[in-house]
Amino acid sequence: MKFLLFLVLAFGTVTASCQTTDTTVYAFDSLATKPEFKGGITKFTRALDRTFHYPPYSRIHYIQGTLTASFIIEKDGSISNVIITKGVYEDIDQEFIRVMKNAPKWKPGTVDGQAVRTRYVGFPFRLALG
Repeated sequence: MKFLLFLVLAFGTVTASCQTTDTTVYAFDSLATKPEFKGGITKFTRALDRTFHYPPYSRIHYIQGTLTASFIIEKDGSISNVIITKGVYEDIDQEFIRVMKNAPKWKPGTVDGQAVRTRYVGFPFRLALG
């Protein structure tokens, strides 16, 4: 009898921990429908390029490279929680975060037909003066 009660309590705990809340963030690869940007990732990168303003110090010192970031695509398609995982230079990294916070919206990912928050990890952004 104690074993049955243990199973019921354990199952109840697992069920409760699997319930989703507004703060749940899904991994990109675990979704039924993945987030997407209208026109694809290339078009998204072009949109970022158009609004990115190369910081004066980095321009003068010819600082360039590839920045890598992770971010959350919210239920409404907006971007939040931008984290630079591999930066180029502080002023460039900060400008990238500014640009991402104002980036065009995505079509959010879904689970069971409901829009969910999704973490995109390893987004590369190439910065070159030219």
